[in-house]
Amino acid sequence: MVKVIRSGVYYLEDRIVKEAHAFMTSDKKEAAEKNTLAYKILHAHGAGEGDEFTLRYDALAAGGRSYGAPLSVSADLSEFPLPCTLAEDGANGTLGLSAAEKFGGDFVPSRVAGLEEYVLERVAKCGGAILSSEPVRCGALGCLSVGEEFAFACALRGRSCPLPRPQTAAVFLKGKPRKGVGPQDVALALLRAFQKGGFAQDKLLEFFGPALKNLTMDFRCGIDAALSSSGCFSTLWQTDGVTEEYLRLHGRAGDYAPLGPVQPAYYDGAAVVDLTRIEPMIALPGGKIYAVRELLENPDLAAGTHGMTVKDGKIYLACGSLEGVAGGSYEDLAAAAEIVSGGAVGAGASFSIRPASVPVLRSLAENGYLTLLLDAGAELYGERSAVRMDARSLAATMARGGELTSALGLDCGKRRKKYSFDGAVYKAAVYRGAGKPLKGREIDLPEPVYRPLKKDLLVRIGGGEISALPHGFGSDDCTVSRAGTENVCCLSAAAQLCRSYTETRRAALVRRGAVPFVYEGKELHAGDLVFIEDLAGALSRGDERVVAKIFAGGRSHAAALGLAGLGAREREVLLAGGILNAGE
Repeated sequence: MVKVIRSGVYYLEDRIVKEAHAFMTSDKKEAAEKNTLAYKILHAHGAGEGDEFTLRYDALAAGGRSYGAPLSVSADLSEFPLPCTLAEDGANGTLGLSAAEKFGGDFVPSRVAGLEEYVLERVAKCGGAILSSEPVRCGALGCLSVGEEFAFACALRGRSCPLPRPQTAAVFLKGKPRKGVGPQDVALALLRAFQKGGFAQDKLLEFFGPALKNLTMDFRCGIDAALSSSGCFSTLWQTDGVTEEYLRLHGRAGDYAPLGPVQPAYYDGAAVVDLTRIEPMIALPGGKIYAVRELLENPDLAAGTHGMTVKDGKIYLACGSLEGVAGGSYEDLAAAAEIVSGGAVGAGASFSIRPASVPVLRSLAENGYLTLLLDAGAELYGERSAVRMDARSLAATMARGGELTSALGLDCGKRRKKYSFDGAVYKAAVYRGAGKPLKGREIDLPEPVYRPLKKDLLVRIGGGEISALPHGFGSDDCTVSRAGTENVCCLSAAAQLCRSYTETRRAALVRRGAVPFVYEGKELHAGDLVFIEDLAGALSRGDERVVAKIFAGGRSHAAALGLAGLGAREREVLLAGGILNAGE
């Protein structure tokens, strides 16, 4: 299904060739490194050369769960430095609306669209670059998106935030998906292949290949969005007539540009994906990814999984949901409607749908698909599921009362009605601020979170065991050490404890003011406390290790924490509480 090549490769003669077999001279390799799509977009936005770079962005975007902290440093801001979109996302609605009104941004209520879908429909353009406070994937349109909460905060203050230059890996797509296989299946197959050695971690993934002609834009966007959990830096896709038609449909034909690598192009690695061999997949909590077939052959693999039960050799899901770009697209929900049409979700299962935007919901209703879903027992905006599956296999499962089923071979989409976009709701419900002062009132901004490091540090371990985070992989919701109430000195954590770090991960933590501790002791669990006395002094003196007191299970013990080889400038940044406070 997916072949991962962890060494250098060339895109040469319409195929992926290992560097050892390409026989390229050093000067030809240097030229080939500049033939990737990633290189072209990065340098068109001022990336320059070297190990670190800064970018000139075209737009800003932020979701309600992540823009509170960046806005806390914006009390003296007169207007957003770039066009900015704030999405409610079920949180910080009042703050987002007030900020849009004062600083001149767009505010998108959660009932209208999710941030990622709105950016795809109305903001992203071929060859563009967007800075967001969280991962927002628009690479399928050939638009680079950088999801870096701290860089977003720096941008609001007019400060550049240097980022480590990512390696670029090719994702070469060939073949054609079989009936019943959808974008989530492809994404999960990629995530499974990437797990060994963290192949995608901090890389810029560039998608191209002969299979593009077989993939709709919804299919491409679904893969792209689902890869946010891969830990990749960002994604970019080659553009073509499908991209052009998508932008034309959304009234933005002028935002199209043909983009792609030029042969020969050099990449730091590659994943060669044969879509013909992809089968329906499922991801269980804890990052366990299987083919649905594997679970059906061995139901014990699902035993003890939240939201799943095993009975008489069969596996049942308590609930399933389809939402957002990776599940709630028009094509996903139309396919699900065709599969459940005329059937009924059993009493023991809950089937929830969350269309990615109101325009998607409207087109589903106009074409009769929403009625088919609701008549079969689907719930609009209901409970979310604990497992990840493609819309096709999830619908097949729900149509059998929650009994786990593969959609492989199901012919859904052959007679699908065409999607029509109507953006009237955006004109009516998206607030576009004029950038004028509020009348008689000010924004109630949250307390600033960027503070110098205090002398002593006390942190409480967050979710997950420390053994679940090798090499510092994972998104911020996996961070083991969360900030305590007495020392909130960065966006997400005052510290992180891991066995080891990638250089990019370590640099990202330092930028935020989070101390990257190397911990080699026994496992820690949620709720454990870690106390480091005179951490500020240790950083100032250049100490390589500190002794921490760990409180766990009613007992305490001492443990050594390494400071991950921090340099003088990195220590200065940490003491200041992040690069925003450290000066140029």
